[in-house]
Amino acid sequence: MKRKAKVLVVDDEAIIRESLHDWLTEAGYEVFTAGNGPQALEIIEREGLRIAIADLVMPGMDGIKLMKRAKEISPDIEVIIITAYGSLPTAITAIREGAYDYIEKPFCPERVEILIEKLVEHQKLIEKNLSLQQKLVARSIPLEKNLRQVERNHILSVLAQTKGNYTEAARVLGISRMTLYNKAKEYGLQEVRK
Repeated sequence: MKRKAKVLVVDDEAIIRESLHDWLTEAGYEVFTAGNGPQALEIIEREGLRIAIADLVMPGMDGIKLMKRAKEISPDIEVIIITAYGSLPTAITAIREGAYDYIEKPFCPERVEILIEKLVEHQKLIEKNLSLQQKLVARSIPLEKNLRQVERNHILSVLAQTKGNYTEAARVLGISRMTLYNKAKEYGLQEVRK
């Protein structure tokens, strides 16, 4: 079986922590739990977690403060906020502050699981996108060198055909004499007669 993501559940209510822990563990996730913000931050730092489910209302440090601190430790972490039933304005605030999504109490464990699956896919797409961007950048460097080499060789060839006449070579290349002179200088072709 393919190993699933690590998930942190943060809630001051033990029953919620334990039920989410059991449900998500059964679903194949590696689950960590914390009863408060400072404990959660310690686990995030130690485990390098990228997914957390945090209760909005907790003593000491609420879910939004926890989320902000967690993003300082692990910028890639995504946080799902647990809110009380009917507190939609607070949930919207949480999303504006950077939460991935929210779930309302009482919640259905299947909804949490679907949300985490969606989040894991979202993170995979981001990673794949970054990987593709890095490959494109890595490929563009040799491509740029190749294009520069082609341009250099073409200029050299035209200068040879025109016996070093920059005015005639510039006309053939379709560029100004000054541009040709600057390109020749850039490519180390100054030895060709101007």
